[in-house]
Amino acid sequence: MDKRKYEGPPKTPIEMIEILPGDKQKAAVDFIDLGTELGCGEQTRYAHSGGYWRCVFLKNKPKRVLFTVECSDKWWRVKAMLQNIERYKEIVLSCSENLIKIIKNAYDCKDDCGHCKGGTPFILDNVEYKKCRGCSFYFRELDNEDCKSLIGLLKEEVKY
Repeated sequence: MDKRKYEGPPKTPIEMIEILPGDKQKAAVDFIDLGTELGCGEQTRYAHSGGYWRCVFLKNKPKRVLFTVECSDKWWRVKAMLQNIERYKEIVLSCSENLIKIIKNAYDCKDDCGHCKGGTPFILDNVEYKKCRGCSFYFRELDNEDCKSLIGLLKEEVKY
């Protein structure tokens, strides 16, 4: 793949996902629409080192990143900043095994973490987790139901 073919002026989130195949584009647009629905600011840029586009969706009060949509012409994923899982863990536990597995297997924050100031602890299935805020949760290859569930989790996250 010629990484240079995507370089150029910043794109809107919709223009960014137009490089995806149709079925993946339809799923990604739901997250773009979510950012609009939640009143997020957006910053789109090209990640030269990885050869993909990313759009960060930000909340101003409190100021923080809520989620990021990342894509190339072959794949897409959502990087979700689920910092308050403990407050809505009943909803997390009602999600598919696939989403729960992604959450449980996300990068564990270490005491000397170079990615964040320390993960927020939460308990699922009687196990305490402390996931890195900087590395967050990467969701890819989601089916329609998992996309809907992740959107629901992000709507819960924005409340806190």
